[in-house]
Amino acid sequence: MTNKPILDRPELKGILPSNFSSRSAAYQVEGATSKDGRGPCSWDDFLKDFPDKGDDACRSYDLWEEDIDALIEVGIEPTVTLHHYDTPLELDERYRGFAASDPEQLIADFVAYARLCFERFGDRVKKWLTINEPWIYCSICADGLVKNYTPRDFFRVGHNCLLVHGHVAHLYRVEFKSQQKGQIGIALNYDWVEPIDESAGAKKAAQVAEERSLGWWALPIFKGVQTETWDHYGDIFPKLTVEELELVHGSADFFSINHYGTMWATGKLIEPFKATNFRDLDDVEKTHYKNGEPIGRRGENGHPHTVPWGFQNMLVHVWKTYAEPSGLDVYVYENGYAIEQEAELPLAEIIDDKYRQEYYDLYIGALCTAVKDHGVKMAGYHCWSLLDNLEWNYGYRPRFGLTYVDKSDGFRRIPKDSTKAVAAIWDYITAA
Repeated sequence: MTNKPILDRPELKGILPSNFSSRSAAYQVEGATSKDGRGPCSWDDFLKDFPDKGDDACRSYDLWEEDIDALIEVGIEPTVTLHHYDTPLELDERYRGFAASDPEQLIADFVAYARLCFERFGDRVKKWLTINEPWIYCSICADGLVKNYTPRDFFRVGHNCLLVHGHVAHLYRVEFKSQQKGQIGIALNYDWVEPIDESAGAKKAAQVAEERSLGWWALPIFKGVQTETWDHYGDIFPKLTVEELELVHGSADFFSINHYGTMWATGKLIEPFKATNFRDLDDVEKTHYKNGEPIGRRGENGHPHTVPWGFQNMLVHVWKTYAEPSGLDVYVYENGYAIEQEAELPLAEIIDDKYRQEYYDLYIGALCTAVKDHGVKMAGYHCWSLLDNLEWNYGYRPRFGLTYVDKSDGFRRIPKDSTKAVAAIWDYITAA
């Protein structure tokens, strides 16, 4: 694939629809953790002994008025995610949240919450996502978000995400869709895994990585089947019943994917549940290095690396495997880059974020190539993230934002140069 700048590629001019925006998540930007009747969530409890907390975050709760209406007034269509890792602490303590051994009450509580959101905002919100990144959520819980987390809990969380999504999608379609004319989906994620060589072991490992971190949810939702790659764990991996599979199959109106980077599959398997990094909890050994060379430019904490060909391969794969056979559009709901050690740079260099500009030029270019050469039907793309925010248990150091937040000056927002670069790219590739 070419690394030629997008603005120098006339074949890409006007190739995409104009659905472009950035994304953020409530706990990562809101702050105001005890205002206006808000009770504690699982993250308030988990981070209480960490140096970086969500008490202020980016103070978006205080600094934004009536977000949905404000977005619509300036021509921005909001997409709302119902669950982005943060569960009310009360529910975690009562029945262990998404790790509940009996998910009946979890499902009932989540459906009631979703109903309230649909009733209050469904006249203006036309795109809904039920769960954000169930694979990452399963893995974050293993870091201590859910207390006394076991291998059985790991599988329960993933399984319960499927059930909650299915029931909420059913609710929306039966009671709200005909009047509100919206769509509902689930935000899956997959960092592409490429075989490190042509060996059968490396190819098989890459396939297993896909089926476990993406196919666990994508296969039943989009193809009506379940992955068998976890079956050797026995009864600690819950299988969907016939009725549950019928509930979740076809329960998404579009294919939504989040992506940050690419790794090599070595062909080796890791001893189950001995990994501490979420990228290895699929038991597949992966690496960013081949013959001593990095797979791409390293980002903060080694994640992500800049590997645009991996993004292109991933888009073509999900299109041909899941979206195209179902006649569905593809949306990228998260894609972004944290420059290594950006927090240590002087402000002028933070604003002149050349490596983030390079990342978006290469990745949006790869997306355009997937559309042009492989027929991928892209309906939207969202940068992660609008603001430098709280990256969960990593704190405020990995900075993905297109906008710098100056906490020493009333949390003032200062756009980085990537905002102008991405705007120019988007004007070019969506031009009439």
